Amino acid sequence: MQRLFQYYAVAILCVSAIAYGVYLSAANGLVDVTGRELIGRDFVNYYSASRLVLDAAGETLMKVSEYRAYLQAQYEIALALNWSYPPHYLFFILPLGLFGYLPAYALWIGVGAVLFVAATGLGLGAQRRDWATYALFTMAAPAFLVNAAFGQNGLIAGALLFLGVSLVRHRPILAGICLGALTAKPQLGLLIPVFLLLRAHWTVIGSAVVTSATMIVLSALIFGMDLWRDYFEHVLPFQRIVAEEGTGIFLRMMPTGFALGRLAGLDASLAMLIQGPFSLLALGLVIWAFRKPSAAPDLETALLLVAVFLFSPYAFNYDMLALVPALYLVFSRETGDGPVLTRFNLVMGALLFLPLITFFAPLGPVILAAAALLLAQQIAVARGSAPAFASTPAN
Repeated sequence: MQRLFQYYAVAILCVSAIAYGVYLSAANGLVDVTGRELIGRDFVNYYSASRLVLDAAGETLMKVSEYRAYLQAQYEIALALNWSYPPHYLFFILPLGLFGYLPAYALWIGVGAVLFVAATGLGLGAQRRDWATYALFTMAAPAFLVNAAFGQNGLIAGALLFLGVSLVRHRPILAGICLGALTAKPQLGLLIPVFLLLRAHWTVIGSAVVTSATMIVLSALIFGMDLWRDYFEHVLPFQRIVAEEGTGIFLRMMPTGFALGRLAGLDASLAMLIQGPFSLLALGLVIWAFRKPSAAPDLETALLLVAVFLFSPYAFNYDMLALVPALYLVFSRETGDGPVLTRFNLVMGALLFLPLITFFAPLGPVILAAAALLLAQQIAVARGSAPAFASTPAN
């Protein structure tokens, strides 16, 4: 089965490389084949943010109309983009502006992929660290392909989230540093405090608080307090409008109950009612799983990460790179002696492909909920309190 997967991964990477080569060859300068976006699509946000801050014009970044005028002047194309991150996120993207656009994009994805594999390998455990297989698994994962195509930041967020929850027992200070840095994308950390409190990871909590506070203070000192003022006055109000009224591909990149409601034509308040049961399920499963001592750390890590995306109404498919190392660990538990097409494996496979599935069908919350329930059942099996129904072959 492992060799079959390796062949599949190589095939996926070859097809993707050829397809992206064709896409690049059809571009007109930096403008892609659609005529409406730049190559790398969302990457222009990170690159332009770096250029503006390096040019001491960070206030332009925080004001939507001025920022869009800057983008049009720079790239001679109207781009409906806006900045959405707090100022301490700038630490992650600041060096990009030192390079040209395309070299910076290549570094963003290429170096980011190498660092992601190397960093998340810390959470795999020595006995599971087959670097070649893991690297192939990561590069062929739909979440990685989405990040590469859209120039998104899931390599950073995914690594921080996975390390933050997988290293809590063995490297609590490093885990806290990762979670503190993750406050630059706060929607991904909504359930993490519940997990940390239930397991009494006080060192992790302290490390996270110190890291977050340090990054915020340093950002104010280096970039200026005006950027924080503009963030609260301009960025957050506009981001709320985007979250509540955004349409099109924006919603199809969200594997959430909220997006399901919005795609069905509901307004934001009614869509939140659709999100509610999924959030309650995620919270309930986290409380159930982590109020007791650990029985199956790999499964618990996977459950927590699935619950993070099930709980938040504003999660995105590119951030689901955090699930890739967790799913690698889950699949590594399979001995190879039993049937391959089990209900559990099929749902985990659907979870792996969810970053692509969500573009075509709003099945995100259903797949996430099914995966969370099956992972919870496997944890119950590890505790010796339930039969292993999840491992029965699919009909």
